[in-house]
Amino acid sequence: MRRLRMLFVLAVALSPATSSAKSIHTAECEAVCANPDPSVDQDLAPDPRSFATIANGYTSYWQECHAETDEVQKPKTCRAWCASRERGQTLLETSGLIGSFLDADTYNSLWRAWGALERPPDFDQHIVERYGLQPAPFPNPYPLPGEDPATANGGSGQLPLGLIQTRNASGQYDGGIGFTCLLCHAGRIGDATPERPDLGSRIGIGNTTFDIDVFSYDLGKAGGVPIPLPYPHNQGRGTINAVSDFEFLMAVRDFDTLDSTPFVKVFPAHASPGDQDPPAWHNTGSRPRVYMDGGVSADNTRALMQFLTASITTSTCSDANAESTPGCGVWIKSQERDFEDIRTFIESIEPPAFPRSSDPASPQYVGDAEAARGEQLFHCKNLFGPDLSADAASCAQETPEQKASGALFGNGSCSSCHGVYSPTYASRLPDPSMVGVAGRIVPRDFVRTDPGRFDEALNDYVTEDTNGLLYTRAQGRCGWVGVYEQSIGQFIGYAAPALHGLWSTAPYLHNGSVPTVYHLLRYGERPTFWRRPLNTPGTPPDRGFDVSLAA
Repeated sequence: MRRLRMLFVLAVALSPATSSAKSIHTAECEAVCANPDPSVDQDLAPDPRSFATIANGYTSYWQECHAETDEVQKPKTCRAWCASRERGQTLLETSGLIGSFLDADTYNSLWRAWGALERPPDFDQHIVERYGLQPAPFPNPYPLPGEDPATANGGSGQLPLGLIQTRNASGQYDGGIGFTCLLCHAGRIGDATPERPDLGSRIGIGNTTFDIDVFSYDLGKAGGVPIPLPYPHNQGRGTINAVSDFEFLMAVRDFDTLDSTPFVKVFPAHASPGDQDPPAWHNTGSRPRVYMDGGVSADNTRALMQFLTASITTSTCSDANAESTPGCGVWIKSQERDFEDIRTFIESIEPPAFPRSSDPASPQYVGDAEAARGEQLFHCKNLFGPDLSADAASCAQETPEQKASGALFGNGSCSSCHGVYSPTYASRLPDPSMVGVAGRIVPRDFVRTDPGRFDEALNDYVTEDTNGLLYTRAQGRCGWVGVYEQSIGQFIGYAAPALHGLWSTAPYLHNGSVPTVYHLLRYGERPTFWRRPLNTPGTPPDRGFDVSLAA
């Protein structure tokens, strides 16, 4: 059994689909978009996830959320896809998205909340260490005390990923500071080197060190605007109570206009569902459905736009300026084109390659024969059989009974839930392009974790009246798969994630409760409490987490 677990880890770390996978449409479009002749183009191939249907045995199934009559369309050719990807990346790196929520003076005063006697010279590093934010690998300026952002090209300070200086209507930096999705969806793994530029701070790896509660508390002490909510932001570093955030935003917005409403339209009648671990964006393009319960089709761009409902305005949103006022419903709806581009970029992100060593003495050494054996076990070994350590050679090819049972889910292997990651086993799939696509929602009674997430939260909020998701009701399709849909009640559970770059996404499970892959597989040895090592030497008042590969 120990050998099986070890080989599973090796297979996940090294198989082509998980170590250096080409993201959706990247392989087919790279040469086209690199061609300087703009007349060279081609239509995009069908999305591999579109073959993930209920009829093909997929409980995490694809729904087409775009119609030909929609004003905003997703890309249909390679050049349109590449242009959309570039615009989406630029938006995430340079746009405040929801406007500013504090000014540079307050940000520059955060040291007062630390008990320091003066602003430390390495203030920007203290921000990174204390709050668990990640250094931005590109210019991300803010003005230091006494600097004019309009004349100093934004200023000489450097904001971390997730914070960004806003601009005025003429495009000049204005000293306001807003936040973006990257507070939670940009992490760090090791340090970038000329040989490994894909390491270091990365967009798309969940931020497993951010502490939003401490950040909010310090903002209040420094004279800024804390983020007051009737529930805890998080109960541990690296996780966030995103479900409660979503529920709260639903309670203060009109479901159709998206304007703020003075009346609470729905009110939570249950306890907090707990914290969640930000998922890896580099797996998004391999998932037919998104969120931990697979509640929404991955083709639903408007699901991403929930982030915009965090924008606050005191405007009545009934005048001619409403469409240009962050926080107004018409302004939120006008951002759909931008979020279509952001979705394209998110789905294009590729996982970092496993840092394989050729030295047999290295913990990162993996032999080819062991990896091949692990690949076979991952795809063939029936984990519910009587002898987990038995030879897997007999199941290298599916039996007629297994094949007849439907798509991936016939042989009880790891791939039964997480998908096929080797062309050797592509014959199991409805289409060979689906290698690397995960398509299984595992019933909650089988997972046996967090029943309150479904028994309480979904029953409260997923109703026919709301369709469970802001702004999708007007679209008339692709809402949340809820308990009110009795015909698909069997699909209520947790969506098994794709495993691309699994080595880089610790800690594990939807709540970040398991520290390593070893503990993920050996559930009897999972620690009740665990803590990441701190970096050294560390200087008061802050010591950040050790983000080196060795940690």
